[in-house]
Amino acid sequence: MLPTRYDRRCIATLFLLAICPGSVLFGAAAEPKLEESFGRLPLIFEHNTGQVDPRFQFLSRARGYSVFFQGPEAVMTLNGSPAHARLRLKLGGANPLAQAFAVDPLPGKSNYFIGSDPRKWRTDVQHYARIRFRNVYPGVDLTYYGNQRNLEYDFIVSPGGDPNHIQLIFEGADRLRLDGNGDLLLRIAGTEIRQHRPAIHQDINGKRVGIAGAYKIASDGRRVGFSLEPYDISKPLTIDPVLTYNDFLGGIASDQALGVAVDQAGNTYVTGFTESQVFPNTGTQQGSRSSRDAFVIKLNNDGTQVLYKTFLGGAGADTGVRIAIDSASNAIVVGNTSGNFPILNAAQPSFAGGGQDAFVAKINSAGGIVYSTYLGGAAGDNAADVAVDNSDSAYITGSTASTNFKGVSVASLATVQGGPIGAAAK
Repeated sequence: MLPTRYDRRCIATLFLLAICPGSVLFGAAAEPKLEESFGRLPLIFEHNTGQVDPRFQFLSRARGYSVFFQGPEAVMTLNGSPAHARLRLKLGGANPLAQAFAVDPLPGKSNYFIGSDPRKWRTDVQHYARIRFRNVYPGVDLTYYGNQRNLEYDFIVSPGGDPNHIQLIFEGADRLRLDGNGDLLLRIAGTEIRQHRPAIHQDINGKRVGIAGAYKIASDGRRVGFSLEPYDISKPLTIDPVLTYNDFLGGIASDQALGVAVDQAGNTYVTGFTESQVFPNTGTQQGSRSSRDAFVIKLNNDGTQVLYKTFLGGAGADTGVRIAIDSASNAIVVGNTSGNFPILNAAQPSFAGGGQDAFVAKINSAGGIVYSTYLGGAAGDNAADVAVDNSDSAYITGSTASTNFKGVSVASLATVQGGPIGAAAK
């Protein structure tokens, strides 16, 4: 049961008043060890419950790219590239009504607090490790999976199925070519995507048997199929290409981790900003979409599982700057917003103006909002850091150019009624 009253412990704010606008002291991004661990995490697939355009049935986002699924076709958006370049993987001659399933549930959930209208928030969105489409061609299934660096997709050819039916069409690629290793290179908006030479195998009598094969580019230069050496047609066959976005560790300006904290159990919390959600939509679900959202990601103590992903954003640019954890594993995140931010149980419920206010949000151990509030005055305001004391009070520092900065008193948050929105803490 959700509590009827959120934690009464107070927040105190300490800001440095400035006549001229101050700059946020972002500091360094997440440590390389965290980058490496995050890169090994499985891709997370979600049903689209209204967080993106309703044309798409599933979505997945990683650092540097996102993938949206319209039937068995995948649309990959590359963050940090010009105008978020898109690559659409189409299947020539495939069944557009192939039955779809999300499989292999993961322990984590996603929460989307986008905009100021709670009716448009989406919470407790289940994570899955794979999505599968049955009979994209007669006797051929398609499964998508992967990790934060690579998107893999397997064609599983049943006995009697014909792999020659498979035709890959890469819309948005400027050029297709094969390199000396048999990898397929796709050039899109100045960025190179590598699809590794397909790994092809059969499982026969408990052993994995490799089958020689390669890509073949059709004479029109657009369609790609597979050439295979002879194999046992009485046994299933798996064809496994791997898409690699080479810029994953190359300074992607549109996805950055800016703050990291660890709780008493060793779980890791990361905040920063992402543009991974950007994709044109009809406006029926989200309305006006932001170009940059703050995020909070919670990883388990060995970095192998995402326990929750929570997105916070408004109509403009929103950034999580720093994060601290209290004794109950609540995350207190501070950052900056340009308005229309998701506000709940707020000490300052209205955007004060000046182009940017600071914000502070308390996220419970399951990723739901306990409270979120603006902090600012009529000019620009920046949050720079946050700390939590032994009584779980939070202290926020930053800078302001406002002469009417609205400090938050102890009483204002101590008397707010209401419970958290989103997932209940376990």
